[in-house]
Amino acid sequence: MRATRRGGAVRLRSHPGTRHHMLLNSNETQLGSNLHLLNSVLSKTGRRLAYLDDEIARLRDRLVQLEEERASVSSFDDWNLGIISPLRWMPPEVLWKIFSWTLPSIQVALRATCDLSHSPWVLTQISGHWRAISLSAPSLWSLLVLNYPYYDEIGSPHSSASPFPLLMVKAQIQRAGKLHIRFYASEGMDSG
Repeated sequence: MRATRRGGAVRLRSHPGTRHHMLLNSNETQLGSNLHLLNSVLSKTGRRLAYLDDEIARLRDRLVQLEEERASVSSFDDWNLGIISPLRWMPPEVLWKIFSWTLPSIQVALRATCDLSHSPWVLTQISGHWRAISLSAPSLWSLLVLNYPYYDEIGSPHSSASPFPLLMVKAQIQRAGKLHIRFYASEGMDSG
């Protein structure tokens, strides 16, 4: 058995013409005196495999450390890039206009519920700066559509309790300068 390097990796080969080479390339079943030769080869390859397994484990541990460090540095880099973001220096009046474009239309609002993931509520969760701007723009809060019963995404009436939690409705009313409330109901439903 001989070891050669090719491209940084060690390749193990058997010498042509040796008994070991003949055993590798035949179906001979009589090992007899060749058993000590095979045990020697297996001992060498076993040691090499153990070394390679240890080296791979060490490199995997190192890779995990490097990936964690990279994620930390990348996050810190993103935070610092945020400081120079043009959006951070945009005048509040421009942001109000952009925010107003995120508001749902009446048709969409008819099928919606008060949800913190919808505009204008979601705007208060981006950053302290955006929260202050969205709360200082009463026009963002002026449309309140109450649809009883409310309809789900496929247009079927929903029979659960109010889709508008009272605390959210009160908060929206307080934030609005002029409030435009639209009530929608069905003649076929009980007024209770």
